[in-house]
Amino acid sequence: MSIAYLQKQGGQQCFREVAAGARARAPALGVELRVVDLGVDGGRAVEEVRAAVAAKPAGMTLVIPNPTAGPEVAGIAATACVPLLASDDEIRTNLPGPRGCSRRRLLPRVGCSSSRTGEQVAGRAADEVRRAGWEEAGTRFLALRSPAVNVCRERADAPTSPFARSSAECALSA
Repeated sequence: MSIAYLQKQGGQQCFREVAAGARARAPALGVELRVVDLGVDGGRAVEEVRAAVAAKPAGMTLVIPNPTAGPEVAGIAATACVPLLASDDEIRTNLPGPRGCSRRRLLPRVGCSSSRTGEQVAGRAADEVRRAGWEEAGTRFLALRSPAVNVCRERADAPTSPFARSSAECALSA
């Protein structure tokens, strides 16, 4: 059985580790795994999904570099009857943007909890600030994120401690 794993930012440590783990596990599961680094190019994601579909895999997993390509890649996979699973970032089947889409229009997704990651990072940052002796009243965090990528938004919006809630936020446009 062959499976295509297409991921954004394959040079990033976390994505390298995920790909290495998938490659290591695939033979034991009888899977021929094809890993493709899409970088940050949504257009490349469309091209590589087309190429993967042409190879007739049993399925594909995609970490999409740009959510605006979601409807197109979902349509390509659906037309070819190749199951497509989202990893990490949501892939919407009917809208290019991250908001305004019902959960029914999302591809199935696997990955870590972005909200939990955001809570853990904020907690660790608050601990480091306290260890440094800085006063909470005069300290703020600046969360830089891409508003177009839901997992970035979830990580930045998740902090729940009073110290983290008092932080300033600045959204970057993607």
